[in-house]
Amino acid sequence: MDEKLLNRYHDVKKLAEGTSNSGERQNALKILHKLETKHPQLKRHYTEWIKYHDTDSMDSDDSPFEWQGISSFFDRVVSFTEKAFGVREAVTAVARCSLMKRFNRKSVSITISIPEDLYESLVVDYNHEQQRAFLDALSNQIKHSIQQDFSE
Repeated sequence: MDEKLLNRYHDVKKLAEGTSNSGERQNALKILHKLETKHPQLKRHYTEWIKYHDTDSMDSDDSPFEWQGISSFFDRVVSFTEKAFGVREAVTAVARCSLMKRFNRKSVSITISIPEDLYESLVVDYNHEQQRAFLDALSNQIKHSIQQDFSE
């Protein structure tokens, strides 16, 4: 199972269990349900994944190294890398969207078409940074489309 998906599931699960805000909890539970429906084996893989990632053995007092600090550092490096690739993926996903301009007598309408599977991924699978990067790239595409009309 995809490590990114398991991390996403873990983060949403922690939010659902840890927040005192009922609206946030309900949204997190809804996302968990969607993920579990989309990936039927997710709960089973998550149980194994969490056992693997719950390593208390590295915190031994007999060790001359501070494994917790080293582990934390590498976790941050992996997290940063995943976010960087995730943001790149979100920006390139904008290419799957299309814009259509319609000129009427009184106005111009711009319609954005986002494929359904991409929209679902945007809502369910993308983290906050990916969502922001996607929206920034999409707004740049709209801006560029309008700027082309200025130069004509």
